[in-house]
Amino acid sequence: MPRHVTVKEARRLVLVQIRSWKNGAEHLPGFEIDHESDVHHLGYIFFSIMWQGACIECGSNIGHFAVEQRDADVVDPVLCEEVTNTALRLAQRNLRRAMGLGREAYLRFRSSAKPICGNPIELDDSSSPK
Repeated sequence: MPRHVTVKEARRLVLVQIRSWKNGAEHLPGFEIDHESDVHHLGYIFFSIMWQGACIECGSNIGHFAVEQRDADVVDPVLCEEVTNTALRLAQRNLRRAMGLGREAYLRFRSSAKPICGNPIELDDSSSPK
């Protein structure tokens, strides 16, 4: 049984995607890939991409990504679309190999329904009233 993608590995995939934008986003003041640890949704690791914005107190979100823990696919959860480019595909292929996820198993996971679209995202907010 292949292992799952770790948060650190998922963050690296997101950074590969951001670098593909070729706009220097990772060099913006206060740039951060923020792991949304309070979002739990059917095997995905969620990230918000932030930067400082026009003022120190301001923050600007420049993107969202979700990484599927079983197969390392990267999705834009706002647009409900898979994200891909040449560098990301290479990074994913290398990661899948390290995970012990062979091509046949990957294709089996890939052909199964991706639950990220059409299902509500659950927030882990134990402080809110029930």
